This record gives sequence, structure tokens and C-alpha cells, in this order.
Amino acid sequence: MISNPGTLGESIEIVSTILSEAGIENSRREAHLLLQYVTGKSVTDLRGFPKARLYADVWNKVLLLTKRRAQHEPMAYLMKNKEFWSLPFEVTEDTLIPRPDSETLIETINDVSAQIHRKTLRGGANYVVVSPEVANILEFTAGFRANVTADADKGDIGAVKTGS
Repeated sequence: MISNPGTLGESIEIVSTILSEAGIENSRREAHLLLQYVTGKSVTDLRGFPKARLYADVWNKVLLLTKRRAQHEPMAYLMKNKEFWSLPFEVTEDTLIPRPDSETLIETINDVSAQIHRKTLRGGANYVVVSPEVANILEFTAGFRANVTADADKGDIGAVKTGS
């Protein structure tokens, strides 16, 4: 085990070196993120007070996460959250990590739904049937709400355009 470096600044150097040697890109930035996560300090505090004391119990937590990251475990699992569409989402090892291409998919669905509305609904009808997966996505899109019919014979699931 690597002994406690004693200060924030020294710990950032050690974590950055471990991550860099493991082939992690942006190792210094990730070192800052790990220290921020464990200590609760801002990046300003980490950079502005590099001689601030780092206690052994905190260092042990940092080192544990550093070793996991050096094995290329995703940062979202280590920090237990991931931003998606400007919203923070809790992440566990049981969940998939939201990815940028998922945001692209949602934007595409929004564009397509707007085209459907303009071309086929023409402001008269306001209902479109979609798969449950797309309904879940549209539910979080401004201007739509999910509409689930409890009728076992029909089983309709869709998204309803709200407003004009």
C-alpha cells in the first residue's frame, strides 16, 4: 500500500501518476475528480491549497478508488453519478452509464416527433403510438407526456403532445 502523502497536492501527483501509468487519458483531471469526490472539496480548493492536510482515512478511500480506476473501471461507477441531458443521475454497477450517443438518440427522436406532428397530425390529432422505450424517452421531453391505457385488450402505450 502506498503511504499517505500528507497533503492534497502530493496526493494529486501520486494519483495522477498511477492513472497515467495505467494508460488512463487525462490522468491529472481524473485525479482531481477523485479527490473532489472523496474530500468534498472544490477544484479551487484542491489547486489553491495544495499543502492542505490529507488524513489517512481519506487517503485510503482515494487510493481504493484510484486502484479501481487504474483497472479502467468507469468514473461514473466510482463516483456513483453521471450527468445526462444536464441532469445528475445516480449510477450503480447495476445500471448502464448514460452515453453521449444516447443524447443524440433523444435529440433525433425529438426531431422526428416534431416532423410527425407537423406532417401528419397538423395540429388536429394529438396522439402518436410509439414503443414503450420511446414513450419513456418522450415522457421526459418538454411538450410530451406518456399515456398508458390499462385496457388489456388494446395495451396502448404512447406519448401525447401537450400544448400547441
